[in-house]
Amino acid sequence: MAQPAPPTGTEQPDPAPACTLLSGAEEAAWFGLLAMHGALSKEIDAELVRTCRLPLRSFQALDRLARPGGGRLGMGGLARELHLSQSGLSRLVDRLETEGLIRREASAADGRAVLVAVTDAGRQRLRQAAAVHVAVVRARFLSHLSPAELTLLGELWHRILGGGVTGC
Repeated sequence: MAQPAPPTGTEQPDPAPACTLLSGAEEAAWFGLLAMHGALSKEIDAELVRTCRLPLRSFQALDRLARPGGGRLGMGGLARELHLSQSGLSRLVDRLETEGLIRREASAADGRAVLVAVTDAGRQRLRQAAAVHVAVVRARFLSHLSPAELTLLGELWHRILGGGVTGC
């Protein structure tokens, strides 16, 4: 077994890990957000798959397409809304289309563009899944906050995201 080379005196120390550069409050806020998002997303996904056979990403796509004024979206717009790459969205749309939950349509304004629309079957599955989604979000997240904390948190997300927080 080879022995490590002796130090030459010119090595630079490894930079500090990112978390040691954050204050305790900053670290708790940032890593808490990441941990909460990961755990809650995983739990919602598992429950949606168990009860509705619909992964969280599929739920999010159907939810976005079914919103008032949404109806149809271009592939690029839907990819941006869901924070997916074009290839990731294509795979998702393929699966949802195979299940009959969405359909692709040619754009009337630009025959080269493809629009995606939710089907009646997709709306029905979304209604079922929405109740599950809301139940898990309320039980695992919202129930731990007071009405004042909910309002403050919504205001903070709005400020941090520059007004980019949208709901139904």
